[in-house]
Amino acid sequence: MTFCLFFGIIAQDMVEKKPIQNPEKKTELPEDCIVEVYPIDKDATLPRLKVMRSPRGENGARWLDDGWFPGNVLYVCHVNSEEGIDDNVLLVQTHKLFRKMNGEYTTATKNILLSEIQGLNDNFNVERLYRKTSEEMVTEGIKSVESILSQRKSISDWNSLSTAETGLDESDSPELNRFDERVLKRMKPLETDVDGMLFKDEPVRENYFDHLYDRNYVPSNNVEDAAVRNPKGVPISENSFNAAEKVINGLAKNPFLMQIINPEGALDPEVDSKEIMNNIRSSYLTRCRLFEYLTFSLDTLARVNPGALADRVRSNSEGNLKTPNYLGGDYYKDRMRSREYAVVLAIAMMDGSFNVDKQSKIITHYRDGKGRCGMHRDSARVLLEYVSKRDNY
Repeated sequence: MTFCLFFGIIAQDMVEKKPIQNPEKKTELPEDCIVEVYPIDKDATLPRLKVMRSPRGENGARWLDDGWFPGNVLYVCHVNSEEGIDDNVLLVQTHKLFRKMNGEYTTATKNILLSEIQGLNDNFNVERLYRKTSEEMVTEGIKSVESILSQRKSISDWNSLSTAETGLDESDSPELNRFDERVLKRMKPLETDVDGMLFKDEPVRENYFDHLYDRNYVPSNNVEDAAVRNPKGVPISENSFNAAEKVINGLAKNPFLMQIINPEGALDPEVDSKEIMNNIRSSYLTRCRLFEYLTFSLDTLARVNPGALADRVRSNSEGNLKTPNYLGGDYYKDRMRSREYAVVLAIAMMDGSFNVDKQSKIITHYRDGKGRCGMHRDSARVLLEYVSKRDNY
């Protein structure tokens, strides 16, 4: 009973962010080598496993140790932009409960080659425990690596762009042709800057407050109202600006993101955050590149640390599409997948169009033991925090 309770806790833990030990080669694989994570079926009966233990230091023989239980399977490999995939393996996260001298319990985790686990344990059935065969895991892992290499190529292409190609007016840029129609529709430039002023002059300036005198006008009572594209002539709120400025400053050390939103490197995020926000709002190409980069990063986060995301975003079900909660002309009329919506919100949090004053305070889920409000909003913030850390660039 103790072991079942122990695993019930372990099975829900996030993938540990630490080097993986290959028991045969005695080499450390960096954490960014984790390409896919295959969680164990929570309803499966867990087999008790034998694993080979290694002595500390150089001397001594390995020995067989019983009483370990399987966890997630990790597809790991070295990814080289020029050579492609190298040394790809499947590792099983195994766990065991130990009792210390003071009577307290502690858990140990070892990452063991799947082939070694299978060789030592006839009761270890991959397809029954993970609903996939090892061959299917490797095939999916290779596809994910190909996606990583494609993304790195895109980033390399961004680095080689000329100043003329990174200007604010890119409506006729040939690079826009490579983006999907849905991306182009989602990422249309905003009409106004953070002060509510038009980026392009109109022949006749309309009265932006006529709607207030319309008897049929009903103000939005949607408390989430995220990314509301501020009306013409109306600046974003001070709270929304400060929140976006904090996000920009937090991303300043990510060279890939800075190459997208500050391609010439002429702006200091701590001083020129307002100019960076306006660049994001007005640049079609910048917005599409951001969408691409953040989508890739969110998919990666969902693989290596699925527990960090709210259930709806983690599952990203095509059968549970999200209806946007904010205004925006014809930008967001149709429903979208949850991860797509989270990325849209993350970009809105960067350019100041996310209205922090209209957020619902209703708790929708829990993360890190704390109640969180809004699955998509919370996942957007987790995504921005993820790409702000050096290990995740």
